[in-house]
Amino acid sequence: DGVFAYAEKLTKDIPGAFYTSQFTNKANPATHYKRTSEEIYDQCGGQIDYFFMAAGTGGTISGTGKKLKEKKPTIKIIGCDPVGSVIGSKGEIYIPFKVEGVGQDFIPTNCDMTIIDDWVKFPDKAAFDTARRVTCLEGIMCGGSAGGVIWSALDYAKKNKLGKDKTIVAFLPDTSRNYLTRYVNNEWYFEAGFLTEAEYRAITMEKSYFPEKRYGDEIQIKELNAKILNTVRLDSTIGEIWKKVKEEGYLAVNVTGNPTDEDYKGIITCKDT
Repeated sequence: DGVFAYAEKLTKDIPGAFYTSQFTNKANPATHYKRTSEEIYDQCGGQIDYFFMAAGTGGTISGTGKKLKEKKPTIKIIGCDPVGSVIGSKGEIYIPFKVEGVGQDFIPTNCDMTIIDDWVKFPDKAAFDTARRVTCLEGIMCGGSAGGVIWSALDYAKKNKLGKDKTIVAFLPDTSRNYLTRYVNNEWYFEAGFLTEAEYRAITMEKSYFPEKRYGDEIQIKELNAKILNTVRLDSTIGEIWKKVKEEGYLAVNVTGNPTDEDYKGIITCKDT
């Protein structure tokens, strides 16, 4: 309340200031009703059975969900909410959680509960683990709330035995750009209690945290657009090495002895220069 009250005060005190008030401003859900929903529906060709979305202000899920239901009444709108938030709870008290951007200690005015058919509560660790997993396996730099939505969709589909004939849309509302020092950071993740000591050691020792086969594991070196290793001698200058590595595009160069000594001495990489 303090933050909102201060924003309102600034609006009154500063000439020409405008308070967006995303929790109560009806333009919030209206925008998603008019545009976001249409984009999702069109891209899926109308073939949507379940729509999963987290709620922060409630504007996206309410506006998008309302239009989707108008277009296809059988669509189920499933809200995804952090454990501890009161938005998707049934009388539970608020308990602080670490996932940011979603969940509240109050029910936002813009969150239309009549649009939402069901709720899935996701734990912090499940959300963060899923976000990290999606980044590693799919290359999608999604945030913690997005991880919570994906986990919720998978959990709901499994528990309700949804078949392959059902189309599930999971809306990912954020990116990991704002969380590089938090759940993306292994040290923070360990200190927050989301990694065991063994898992943390495995990561810091550059062992694979995710055992699944990674994309590109089967690509042969000859298929890469990279130059073959070049060779320099111990009496080469830094300038010569710099030219080969930086200007000529070599990822690394072999190092041999002086003109009278052709034995292999080591390797210099981009990192070394």
